[in-house]
Amino acid sequence: MFLVSAKPSLGKLVIFIVVLHFALQIIGTSFRSIEIPLLGALLYILGGGVDLLVASHTLKRAIQEKSQRYMYMGVALWLLGLTFVLLGLGLSGLFGGTTVANVNLAYYMLIIGGGMAALLFHLSHTENKLKSGTHWLVAGTFLMIIFVGALYKFQALLPSLYIANNVPTLFRQQLLTIILILFCTASARFAIDYWEKNSQAWRWYVISLGILGLMVLDFMLSQVPGDEFSWAARLMHVAVSLGFIQYLWWEKQER
Repeated sequence: MFLVSAKPSLGKLVIFIVVLHFALQIIGTSFRSIEIPLLGALLYILGGGVDLLVASHTLKRAIQEKSQRYMYMGVALWLLGLTFVLLGLGLSGLFGGTTVANVNLAYYMLIIGGGMAALLFHLSHTENKLKSGTHWLVAGTFLMIIFVGALYKFQALLPSLYIANNVPTLFRQQLLTIILILFCTASARFAIDYWEKNSQAWRWYVISLGILGLMVLDFMLSQVPGDEFSWAARLMHVAVSLGFIQYLWWEKQER
């Protein structure tokens, strides 16, 4: 695991994220218009598994410290991890072949899971303590799982996110744009408030949220599974997971 002890400026952070984004897009062109289901599934499940691991530690700290911030962060990471594990299982063929209906369903899972995670990351910008009603947040998370199951069961009723010739609909792009804005504004809020507070953990948190925003941008640019932008998005999510590992490691060191 790479552990960076330097303290980069916010400007260097922006440059790092942009360079990483373009580098992963260039790597993604190596797989242009070639879908490799097992590799794609492995990247999804690997990244999602790491998200779930970090989520478990974050939720544990939320309970120990009665912290709303860590509860929101933990549930957001849990949702993100669960979403990508499900996407990986779907790409592996567990729910059937790569049909138009299944691609449609996969994007709905990404939009719902990613959207709820983005909103919770935004809400994690708080110093408040947990209250007795917090269990409703956890209950809502489990309801989300049931909701995703219902989407799979009644996917034929879902509006299509694509029109002819693999062109995304305006509705799809608008939903992804909302998620992109949430991730970017959450990253900006933490960067403004915590970047100069001498905390490596929070720097990696900001970096991870910023990369999540670029991951959503690549999903927006992607037209079909297996194009260069979908591969770039998958690689970006692995980079996000590495960033959250960095956050977790530094958070433990700074306690």
